[in-house]
Amino acid sequence: MTFRSKPAVKRSHRPSWEEKDRRNLYINIGFALVIFVGVLALVGAGAATYYAAHFSTVATVNGTSLNQDQLNDQATIDKFRIDQAEAQLADLNQLGRLSDSEYQTRLSVMEQQRSSVAGSTLDRLVDNTLQGQLAAQQGIIVTDAQVDQRLLDEATTKEQRRLSMISVQPEVSTGATVPTDAQKAAAKAKAEAALAEVKGGQKFADVAQKVSTDAYAANGGDTGWSLATEASLDSKLLAAAFATAKGGLTDVIEGADGSFRFAQVVDVAPQTVDPAWTSKIEDARIPMSTYRTAVRSDLVRDALKAKILADVTEQATAQRQVSEIFVSSADYQGPGDQVKVRHILYTPGDADPSTGSPLPSDAASLAAAKVKAQATYDKLKALQGDPAALLKEFETIAKTDSKDTTSGADGGQLGWFTQGQLDRGFGDAIFAQGLKDGDLVGPVQSQYGWHVILYEARRGPPEERINGLQTQVNAAGADFAALARANSDATDASTGGDMRWVARYQLAQDLEDAIFAAPVGKPSASLQTSDGYYLFLVRAEETRKPDAAQLSTLKTDAFTNWYTVQRAKAVISTDAAGTTP
Repeated sequence: MTFRSKPAVKRSHRPSWEEKDRRNLYINIGFALVIFVGVLALVGAGAATYYAAHFSTVATVNGTSLNQDQLNDQATIDKFRIDQAEAQLADLNQLGRLSDSEYQTRLSVMEQQRSSVAGSTLDRLVDNTLQGQLAAQQGIIVTDAQVDQRLLDEATTKEQRRLSMISVQPEVSTGATVPTDAQKAAAKAKAEAALAEVKGGQKFADVAQKVSTDAYAANGGDTGWSLATEASLDSKLLAAAFATAKGGLTDVIEGADGSFRFAQVVDVAPQTVDPAWTSKIEDARIPMSTYRTAVRSDLVRDALKAKILADVTEQATAQRQVSEIFVSSADYQGPGDQVKVRHILYTPGDADPSTGSPLPSDAASLAAAKVKAQATYDKLKALQGDPAALLKEFETIAKTDSKDTTSGADGGQLGWFTQGQLDRGFGDAIFAQGLKDGDLVGPVQSQYGWHVILYEARRGPPEERINGLQTQVNAAGADFAALARANSDATDASTGGDMRWVARYQLAQDLEDAIFAAPVGKPSASLQTSDGYYLFLVRAEETRKPDAAQLSTLKTDAFTNWYTVQRAKAVISTDAAGTTP
């Protein structure tokens, strides 16, 4: 076998500069790719940031999406309006039409509104959207002309008038709650005589200080500057005053509260329009189209509210005549029963326990307090067989002697407490077994001093009480009114729980649902709420218009109650990441 050598391999020998150029080219291309990818990442991040800052969804309302730009716009408009309201208050203060104290009070309200803008803007944006949807369902349309008029209203400072007023409140007999016709006639005659004196040349301030029965009398009847819509003055009197020339006097007018009044128009500040209002909006970097959208939302809300109020106040609807028993759980801290007592407190050294300063603890001071408590106890013990006389005397002594002046002013009444809420010595004394309503207890020592106590009642926890009452009202022949008078914590307990007539949207939704679900003539099941438990008895049902008492409540609460129901029905989702500037 012959072995041959391998042929030599030819190697290419390129110049070293070519290899370097190729290597540099690859490096440059790689570097360019890195830069390109980085730029793409930055552009993507910037685009994502821009999208999040402007177009990301912050809420949906029945399928309608709301974005970050809309939220930002709403916040900017809210803040602009607060700024302008504060500026107007400052102007009125400088012109002397708003007192320093009133200016500071209103400015404080403005600052509270400003601090809550960030937290409330999203809710307001959601409400504007939902109310727009509800208004469309009601056939409500807001025109461009209405938006123009509202913009003009916003630019307008309304007319103000400085008034002096004389009021005469009718006298009310002891034990009565309303004046008689004769007492009303006497008050009117007194006001007419005062008006005649002013017309006859006597100074208004002198007559006001002599005759007027309201808080303005001390200042000669001066009520300061008022708008035609001033809530603190009677609406009928204001209407008359704003129809009277400067320096003139109104007639005597019977107010909503039954007082008889007349006023003198001391000065008039006419209505003015701010010609720079549009410029102020634009200077705040708010596009007019955006601001008009916000104004339109305001008008929609107002129109929707007016429509709903008209529906519930002017039309006959199904109503129910209702009685209630309410068992409060608001103050119940548990566990166990509650006891209600009155007390008279004698402190060592007659010190005031409400100051927070340590009470004297020397033996002499404690002994002196105990002697006083014992003397009062002995005096009251002699009346133990006459509950009415005992209660009356106890209340009298509490008002004059008790160092717990808060309860003392109320005849020593302390309300309902569980044992764990009280000083141990006091609590052990009033929760002792065997005590009966009207028993006198004491003297009892606590960390505050010595007490004389009138035991009034004991009751179980709220849930236990309502369960027992449910059984009682369902029993044959049960007297619901008597049970309400004896057990209800509601203000209408004295009238047997009589709530009179209840219409839709007059009450909160949970109460209304329970009332309208109950069978007529039979008690409802118990309803638990955040403040306690309710039982209702529907005595009758009729289709009727609201009476005067209902109208007052409906005008105040019906729209809010109605809208709460509609909002609960709506499909609303919000993104907590949505932020306002």
